[in-house]
Amino acid sequence: MTDELTVTYFGPMEGNLYDRFIHAAKSHDAYHYFQVNSGCSIEHFGAKKVPGLMLTRPFEQSPVHYDGDETEHGILFWMEVLSIPKVVEFSKEYVNTIFAKGRTALVLFTDDPHAEYVRVFKEAAYFVSDYILFVICPI
Repeated sequence: MTDELTVTYFGPMEGNLYDRFIHAAKSHDAYHYFQVNSGCSIEHFGAKKVPGLMLTRPFEQSPVHYDGDETEHGILFWMEVLSIPKVVEFSKEYVNTIFAKGRTALVLFTDDPHAEYVRVFKEAAYFVSDYILFVICPI
């Protein structure tokens, strides 16, 4: 899933946020990285603020702009949390994400994936924190 994710930095090639962005780009190769400096039409690329970061993904709301603190931990956590959809169907692809990385998950076991309560479960995911993963597990 992360092969389709792009993190873009907007702004001058200096400062704390730029340094954290460069470090992430050098140490986490699961994402595509781009930088747009002030010599370009930054607004054309979707920047909300300068300097700033934006994550583009092929699902749900995209792009997502970073509004956290300028720490490496904050930026990397933001990238990880937003790298998967809020609602996933339980599969081998997501086992590591759900269990090994310590993500908080709400799991719905169901034998009817088209039931009304499944629709409500999916809808509820968008009203809670990005840090809770909603998992549908067919039985």
